[in-house]
Amino acid sequence: MKKKQLIIISIIILVIVGVFISFKLFLDFNNETKIKNEINEIKRVAEANNDDIHEILDRRVVKSGPYSEVEVGIKLYYKNLYSSLDNLNFLLDDDNFSNYLSSKNLNDDKPSFIKSKNNLKNSKAQIEEYYSKFTDELTNDSIKLNIISDKELKNYYLNFYLDLTKIGIADNVNETIEKAYKSTLEKIDIYNETFDFLAANKGHWEIQNEAIAFDDPVIYDEYINITNKLNSSKESEPEVKEVSES
Repeated sequence: MKKKQLIIISIIILVIVGVFISFKLFLDFNNETKIKNEINEIKRVAEANNDDIHEILDRRVVKSGPYSEVEVGIKLYYKNLYSSLDNLNFLLDDDNFSNYLSSKNLNDDKPSFIKSKNNLKNSKAQIEEYYSKFTDELTNDSIKLNIISDKELKNYYLNFYLDLTKIGIADNVNETIEKAYKSTLEKIDIYNETFDFLAANKGHWEIQNEAIAFDDPVIYDEYINITNKLNSSKESEPEVKEVSES
């Protein structure tokens, strides 16, 4: 009789444990799904250039427990990442370089273009700094994990968190930013080359009627060959005359 009772009690305990485990697995799955949906929504909204991304980053769908720590961490991660991306995109914007070859800047900063070259140097340093910061945040697991406030969080949750850091931003963003980064640094080098060329040939050009005019066709051709390497808009560059009218 006692043996039968023990068997029944054991079965009841196993059923209770099974129900508890099943319920916990259900809650875990539900929490993971909620957080994944949030991160996918962040990606979708960000790709649409919608400011609502900040609303998603600030709200919470898991109220307590380890998944709450994961949600807080992952949303802080994407808040930092998108902030770095915004800063980098601002620095890489062509508009930042649109006035370097304007007739006004050429006239104001000649003959050595010290101010323009210093500005280019500072821009390059900032771009390199923010590019390094962004790529580190995007790829470095140690930097990602430092955001998690609970250092005792189990590996399962940390690995889930790391998986989430790979799905909330466009798949090709790293390649796109790298291409823009290299292009901008190349552009800065060309601007510096242009200023060096104009400084070396300061006696052969001047600004006339908002156009740069040259008195030597060979120098004119060299200038055109250099500036043709730039991708900046034609509106930002002064009109060029082959021969000075003076």
